[in-house]
Amino acid sequence: MRLCRYDDDRLGVVRGDKVHDVTEAQTKIRAAAPYAMKGDAVIAALPEWRARLEEMAAKAPGKPVSEVKLLSPVARPSKLVAAPTNYKAHIEEMAARAATQNIMPSPAIGTAGRSPCSSTIASCPGLVARIARFFSLATVHRPSTRV
Repeated sequence: MRLCRYDDDRLGVVRGDKVHDVTEAQTKIRAAAPYAMKGDAVIAALPEWRARLEEMAAKAPGKPVSEVKLLSPVARPSKLVAAPTNYKAHIEEMAARAATQNIMPSPAIGTAGRSPCSSTIASCPGLVARIARFFSLATVHRPSTRV
């Protein structure tokens, strides 16, 4: 079974070159899911809803895939993954911006292609010191009280 989200957040089952609307199931699944749920409720409910989705798709008329606007397949991803393919270009851009604004680039910016803290934060003393300063300034120190 191939699912898709399309048009105005509709849920469809793709069969051949047609999309069969099963948005009614999506509405029921989302209504039953906790509001603060992490991730997509439809994806989480697939094991128990799969057969019902297939039945609903079989009864629903199909709409050509070419006539719908496909959306991201997961409505609420639980995590995002990014690949820093432009890391070197970004370092160069930030250095150029610093030069034109007559400011020093951040010492946290490492050489292109290698993160200054690639193994652990602890291996980057400058960053650790800045984090410690931030928390010491942001934390309200109260005298300990014992009851």
